[in-house]
Amino acid sequence: MFILAFIHKKIEAHTPIHVLQFFLTAGGTSLLSIETDPVTFCKENDIPVAKTFKEKSVTFLEVDPAQIQKDTFYSFNEPNTEAFEVWRTFVWVGTPGSDPWTVNTALDAISFSGIKVSTLAEAVLRNVTYT
Repeated sequence: MFILAFIHKKIEAHTPIHVLQFFLTAGGTSLLSIETDPVTFCKENDIPVAKTFKEKSVTFLEVDPAQIQKDTFYSFNEPNTEAFEVWRTFVWVGTPGSDPWTVNTALDAISFSGIKVSTLAEAVLRNVTYT
């Protein structure tokens, strides 16, 4: 089963801007594939889960940004992280299904484990708890 832990931040503007941080494996190039309970996996790895939902073959885990200690994890921008799990940041402009600045279609060119980043982002935006 694939899992995707994520952090979402919405920036209010004339057109909403969504900052999405995905927790990925292989240096930020693949979804995590696990055989255990996703919430237990996150708890064991100090990832505080606020909400879960499933779409198709992916279990999404919304992370509580106030509780996570992100400085203890690797970032996609750090060198030599190909063998590690990292947080990788993406930006989505507008609402799911829209692309007012023609930014979101660029996410179609990136995929993890055969799933486009745009598909993952739209699933998050349909289900996220806005804070």
